[in-house]
Amino acid sequence: MLLKIRRRKWFIIILLIILGAGIYFVKPFGLFKNPNDNKFRTLTVKTGSLQTTISASGMVKTKNSATMTFLSTGRLGSVNFKEGDKVKKGAVIASLNNGQQMATVSVEQADYNYAQSALDLVLDNIHLYQYGMGGFANIGSANETQTQKTARQEAEMTRDAAYQNLQSAQIALSLTTIIAPFDGVISDISNMEVGQNLSATTGASVTLVGTDEYKFIVDVDEIEYRSLTASQSGEIVLDAYPDDKFKGVISFIGVSAQKLSTGGSVVPVELEMEPSEKLMNGLNGEVTFTLTAKDNVITLPKTAVRKNDGTDFVYVLQKNKPVVRSVTLGETLGNQIEISSGLIEGEKVVLGDVHPD
Repeated sequence: MLLKIRRRKWFIIILLIILGAGIYFVKPFGLFKNPNDNKFRTLTVKTGSLQTTISASGMVKTKNSATMTFLSTGRLGSVNFKEGDKVKKGAVIASLNNGQQMATVSVEQADYNYAQSALDLVLDNIHLYQYGMGGFANIGSANETQTQKTARQEAEMTRDAAYQNLQSAQIALSLTTIIAPFDGVISDISNMEVGQNLSATTGASVTLVGTDEYKFIVDVDEIEYRSLTASQSGEIVLDAYPDDKFKGVISFIGVSAQKLSTGGSVVPVELEMEPSEKLMNGLNGEVTFTLTAKDNVITLPKTAVRKNDGTDFVYVLQKNKPVVRSVTLGETLGNQIEISSGLIEGEKVVLGDVHPD
């Protein structure tokens, strides 16, 4: 009987030791937490920077861009460049068979040269008759004889008519050619095969884009655009180069809003971009305009600020209990709001629902 009592005593002692050890080891893991520990979700107050910005998505466009077509009907005689080629201003990119037009220009050029020479001879005769080796200052004045005046006017009319014929021939020739209006790169050549007959309905065209100047075109919300001004700078990030920042300066703000299908309106804005070899017509991206910037300010999520009877306040955690603290608000940026006064760095602000004991 005594042996059984002793065994039971030792059993109780061992059981108490095990329970004590369990309490010792599991307490750090929260099984025996203070019920007030971590009862509230908090945010530690810190100072930082506050920026008011406007962002808008857009696209890179070359400042010079042209899609050109033939303005007359004919057989395609030559295509002198291919897509991706660089061309200089004035280069003939493509042309129809235009031998007849070129011959006409040559004839009209000769007629004009002859008419100009004939006029020069008439003027020389008037000049020598009236002034010897003097100047032409009074030609066409009352000092001319009637014979001289008639001869001069007839020669001028013949010259002017020849010039008009030459211009017409040159225009007819130009309609058979596509000439580069500026330095650039050919980005597209459509429906052009040497030997085919072309007309305005065949869709034959050449697109030339400049490579030295680019702009970024965006549509800004009708409310936000009012904060923008000409020559204001923006920071552009392109989808193709997410780690690079390109500078743009506003060169144009639209004077007419464009209605969206959603009911709102946007205003077109253009920015001139700084030169870069990475720029290319058609790249997408986003521009950000910084309107205001403040350093060493306290900001909180707007949801952390409460209101009661017109007074703004937050709950500050003190001795593990939420305490009401009145605050003064500043600017709002997105879901953040500036706290002008009422908080100091290091304090803990309670987030979410608060049910103080």
